[in-house]
Amino acid sequence: MDRQDLDLDDAIKENRRDAGRSGEEIERFTVDENLTELERITLFLSPGAHQLQQCCALERLPKIFQEYKGSANRALFPALTAWIESYSPQSQVAAGEAFVATTEDTSLPIEVRQWLLPTVLYMVNSNRNLEVARIWLKSLCAIIQTLPRQVILDDLMPLAVSKGESQQSAQSRTDACAIFGAIAPLLKAEEIGKNFLLKAMGLCQDTDLEVRVCMCEQLNKIARAVGVDTTKEKILPELYELLKDEELAVQNAALETLVQMLDYLPAEIRQTKIMPYLRPFCPPEETDVVLIALPRVIGELMCKLVYDLSDDDFQPLMEAYKSYARHSSEEVRKLCASNVPAVLKAIGSRKYALGLHVLYLQFVQDHSPSVRAICAAAFNEIAKMLGKKRTSSYLKEPLVMLLEDDSRDVQKPILEGLHLTLGHFNVGTAQQKAGVYEALLPSILQAEKSASIGRQWRLQLCLLRAFAEMPNYFTSDQIYDSLVPICFNYMTDGVMPVRAAATMALAIFIRNNRKAYQRYDLSTRVVRDYANGRSYWLRMVFIEFCENMLKVSSSRMFKDVFLDPAISTLQDPVPSVRMRACLLLPHIKHAIKLPEDVGVLEKINHLTTQRLNDNVKEVAAAAQRVADGFKHSLRSAINDRDLASDQAVSQEEIEKIDKQREEEEWNMLSKEEQEEKKKIDDMLQRLKLEGWSKKPNTANSVQPLFPSQQDSGRRSTVAVGRSNSINGSRGSIGSTMTSPPSRLASADTGRKISSSSPGLPSQTPPSGLSAKRGSMQAAGSPAASKPGGRISLTSGTGGGAAGASARPASPAISLRPQTPSIPAPTDDFASRKNSKTLPGRRTTSSNG
Repeated sequence: MDRQDLDLDDAIKENRRDAGRSGEEIERFTVDENLTELERITLFLSPGAHQLQQCCALERLPKIFQEYKGSANRALFPALTAWIESYSPQSQVAAGEAFVATTEDTSLPIEVRQWLLPTVLYMVNSNRNLEVARIWLKSLCAIIQTLPRQVILDDLMPLAVSKGESQQSAQSRTDACAIFGAIAPLLKAEEIGKNFLLKAMGLCQDTDLEVRVCMCEQLNKIARAVGVDTTKEKILPELYELLKDEELAVQNAALETLVQMLDYLPAEIRQTKIMPYLRPFCPPEETDVVLIALPRVIGELMCKLVYDLSDDDFQPLMEAYKSYARHSSEEVRKLCASNVPAVLKAIGSRKYALGLHVLYLQFVQDHSPSVRAICAAAFNEIAKMLGKKRTSSYLKEPLVMLLEDDSRDVQKPILEGLHLTLGHFNVGTAQQKAGVYEALLPSILQAEKSASIGRQWRLQLCLLRAFAEMPNYFTSDQIYDSLVPICFNYMTDGVMPVRAAATMALAIFIRNNRKAYQRYDLSTRVVRDYANGRSYWLRMVFIEFCENMLKVSSSRMFKDVFLDPAISTLQDPVPSVRMRACLLLPHIKHAIKLPEDVGVLEKINHLTTQRLNDNVKEVAAAAQRVADGFKHSLRSAINDRDLASDQAVSQEEIEKIDKQREEEEWNMLSKEEQEEKKKIDDMLQRLKLEGWSKKPNTANSVQPLFPSQQDSGRRSTVAVGRSNSINGSRGSIGSTMTSPPSRLASADTGRKISSSSPGLPSQTPPSGLSAKRGSMQAAGSPAASKPGGRISLTSGTGGGAAGASARPASPAISLRPQTPSIPAPTDDFASRKNSKTLPGRRTTSSNG
């Protein structure tokens, strides 16, 4: 049969044969869709189910218990206990892991652990292979912590004693050791001494290696439960014997247990009993049998003995550590590197230069990436203990080496903590700090270059998180020249999470820049390259940037340049951009101040109405969700650094914080920069007024924006469309930019509500303030006949009367001039609004 002649059923059968499944198998594994979730889980747990189905059902157990509680117990456990015996070893391990996860889930009721106990005990008492036995024993030990004391005394303690008998198997005796350690903290000392202390001590001398190791690991718990006197009399002698065991694994376990018990034992015992057993290992030899155990615990050992030993007694421990640090084994050096913070805590920051600095530099330059990665992960902890002054003196060189390391294992931990690392060097005079950070900047750039190779976007995210702190340490020129290009690069070429983080970093850089021209240049570049970008996703990035800018800056700084382009995204020809722009509306509305921005508010309200009636249902739905949730969005307009997330936010508090931000942004500028900013503001204001003076009076052609109440619900666009056709233009509401008619028409095709405000003549902006834009241009403007014409980023909209009433900005005004209001819906409202003069922005004193 020709493949083109196959119907759907034939294709399905052919695919089934290709998958290697017979029809009987497919029928057997097919599940009725009408089954409830409990019925489906029960079916998947049956012996006849596929192993994959069983594993899926077992992974769902914690959520099933959370949702169904007692019903799950009655439906699942009788069948599970009966069927689990027939599971494969892999499914039994998966069941044990599911029980451990269920036990460790603290959100589940306490009764769930008791429901699990019978099945767990059944599996522990059965003979299993080693892997299965270990996971179920772990599950039992986790459940024990939640059981009543009476259940422990009546059920578990006799079970452990019986399993610890000498005639039992080695696996059974190992289970007994683990159960003894788990129940000891929950019992009284008398109960332990009476029932199983002697049995536990006997297991310390068991002939099986695994039994001795397991019992040794439980001695710390038992010792703390029976008291110091019993520990001195019965437990320590057994522990000393285990330290001399002929097996390396037993000695390692004994040494780790001894270190764990040190803080519990009296100082006299630590000095007279413990140290004599440790001195033979200090300094170590290459063939020392406890080579791994002592490097693993040497930092903790030093911290617990430092106050009990004299300098002469403590020195052998330090020499042992230095000897291990130079060992040929990579594993030993890794253990020593991870102990650097603990050793530093023991010797104190004053002795770092003499006793530890050379070793840390050695670890940082180790030929093993794993050792260097451990040093990078511990860097902030070490710097915090040293303090800023010593960190600046000793750790600059290690940080440079770690930042320039080409290993991914090293880059990840050092970049993850870089936002904290930089603060440790913020000490000394301004000149000293500038020298330190100037020396670190090339290494940071090298780290960014390494992270960009292979598009390691998680490393890029870590670096961008550190960018948010860099205005505190680097100058505006350093950020402008070296770090801002990285943000623009990531905003253009980065993956989605990186783009979002880059917009936040750039917003912080602009807000904290201390050069007026650099602020202006970066702001206009964002509008030129992203708000007016030819690609829709560039405009999406611009919307993300606007959200972040509103979070970190004052509303005045945002309105200077970004407000008009941000509003214009509501008229973007691409539905995804319009839908994303709707989410920006709550943030923008909280930045509006009345009566200064009454025209902008009318413009936003009108465009919101347009989006509520958008011909793309997804856009209309997004606008409706924003409108419904607007009253709950007040808190999101303020950054988390200003108000606690659970604190009630009022409009007065928002305005207070906004005022404080505005003052901070002005005070960041020096007197010379303030004067420069005034010149830029004056230039922009003059250009704005010149554009208004050349604008023809189009007031007679203005049509109402909204229908009357009698006409609500009708298709009001009929009259509006006719009026526009009479005037020979189809204007975009409040648009600050113009677009070719073809692109605008593609956005408005089939739209029920259309714009009624006439287009405005284009204005000639200064160099750097204009941008090429092939979209969103009003058809009635002169620029409409030239696709891609240059337009002003700060041009407003409105009739001639509104434009004539605007006043020049004061010398302290920011980059954005006053925005004239759009035409009003009714004559009465227009007369009331036009009778008010929009207030100018507050001015500063002549002394800056």
